Amino acid sequence: HETLWADSIANWQKTDKWLDGSYAVWDDPEHTGRPKARPGQARALVDFAADIQMAYTPQFHRDPINDSATQKEAASEVENWVAAAWEENDEKEPTSVMKLAGRHMVAYGRAVLDGPYMKRRETPEREPEEAEEEYQLRLSDFFPFSMRAIHPSKVLLPPFEKNPSWAIKTTSQYARNVHQMTL
Repeated sequence: HETLWADSIANWQKTDKWLDGSYAVWDDPEHTGRPKARPGQARALVDFAADIQMAYTPQFHRDPINDSATQKEAASEVENWVAAAWEENDEKEPTSVMKLAGRHMVAYGRAVLDGPYMKRRETPEREPEEAEEEYQLRLSDFFPFSMRAIHPSKVLLPPFEKNPSWAIKTTSQYARNVHQMTL
């Protein structure tokens, strides 16, 4: 798969250097030591295009299993929950998931959403010195789900399939976490 994605990976790396301002201003050794002013125009253009492109609120739809009123109501409840969960996630993340996905779409031509996943599985426990009202307030703000827009180079998909049948996701993990997965 490395040869299949080599051109794309090289392009993403070049784009990353322009976006984070780490590109070489002077390529030849003759100019070593010269000042390196790197304007942020590339980042500004991508941010501007993403702001224009992503100025909408996503709509969620789930088809009912059959035409019964119960199933239609259940599908509607799922839609409402997903919309509320999406909004809650966007409020809790430091960067808007859709804004970051839009930046990736503009800069790299594709975006990858990772999730939803459980970032905390168990309900928080009450601290010994915590008052009941404070604990209830903290519980009301408890939201265990999250979603991220990850860099497109972290998930490699077959480029010739419209609905990919497989994906390769690259991650970095501590050895203790890898060991826990094997238990």
